[in-house]
Amino acid sequence: MKTGARIMLPPVFTIALMCILGGVGYWGIESIKKDLDLLSGHHMARLALANEGREQLLTANAAVYRLYAWIGNYDEERIAKEAVVIDAHINEATKRLEQLTANAGSEGEKSASAAISPLLAAYRKSIAQSIDLASVDVGTAAGMMQAADKGFLAIAGQLNQLVELQRKASDESLAKANQTAGQVIRFR
Repeated sequence: MKTGARIMLPPVFTIALMCILGGVGYWGIESIKKDLDLLSGHHMARLALANEGREQLLTANAAVYRLYAWIGNYDEERIAKEAVVIDAHINEATKRLEQLTANAGSEGEKSASAAISPLLAAYRKSIAQSIDLASVDVGTAAGMMQAADKGFLAIAGQLNQLVELQRKASDESLAKANQTAGQVIRFR
């Protein structure tokens, strides 16, 4: 081997190793970025939608009981206004939960999201009937509200299942990002 080649071989070899290391580092960082984007962009957004839907349903449920507490002091017009507000909360929750169903990732998410729709329709019907009956007899309406509360608890159970699925998916995505980061760190 010529002297010039012997002199150039170590720097070329070093530059080649640096390029390989840079490529592996870039691959690792891109992989981590992809996993973290999935975590923050998809999983957390879905978790927020589920929590917003739950919050709207809780607000509607509390508004119904607040209406029952004050119904003796309200005229028909005010009762109708409160019913519209309650229905708007339920509509908002329905919208959020439909977004969850449309963008469901796994089969578990699809089944949990799809199971909420009929429960939500029954809940809406029970609430409407209870409010209609409350203007006549609050005691009977409160008894009827028990059926709505059972529906609410069923919806809450499905939402909790959906939130748990999202948490598991988030944890898996985070674990994958941490594993990739560990591989990149070990390679150096």
